[in-house]
Formats: sequence, C-alpha cells, structure tokens
Amino acid sequence: MYRYAIRLKDELLLSDFELFESRTLTIMWSGAALIGLISVILAMLLPRSLVPFSGFAYSLLGPWFPLFSGTSRKNESPHLIPNMGDSLSISRE
Repeated sequence: MYRYAIRLKDELLLSDFELFESRTLTIMWSGAALIGLISVILAMLLPRSLVPFSGFAYSLLGPWFPLFSGTSRKNESPHLIPNMGDSLSISRE
C-alpha cells in the first residue's frame, strides 16, 4: 500500500512528510516480512529436533522496529513534521 502511494505521489499530492513516512514504513514492514521469511527458511533447513527453535527468529522484530524507527527519526528533517497546532482549534466555553 505504501509503495503504491509513493508511486502515485504526484496524483495524491503527498507532502514531504507523507512521502518520508511512506518510505519509512515501506522499509520497516519489508524488514518484518524478511524476518518472517528467515523463520520459514530456518524451519525448512534445520534438523527436525531444532525446527521448533525457528520461531525464535521472530524475536528479531523486537529490536528491528525501535532500531529502524529511531534511526529514521533522527535523520528526519524538522521542517517535514507538520504543525498540527495551526490546524486544530479547541474552543472552550
């Protein structure tokens, strides 16, 4: 879905922030799929007695998301973050 949005960035009029988020999430979820594929490959290649341990490959998801998310957020330009305070107004009576 994110890759499709990136392809249609001009038609969708994506802002720089939305384009950055789409690219970031594309990479993050592709990594999650790759970790699942690693688990399947391990299950197919490991000896029968070790197959149950192939599920431990999913423990890589724990560091993957925070590691990648933290790295991409540090590289994010501050001007890309939309100022939500301008568009939201709360009236108190």
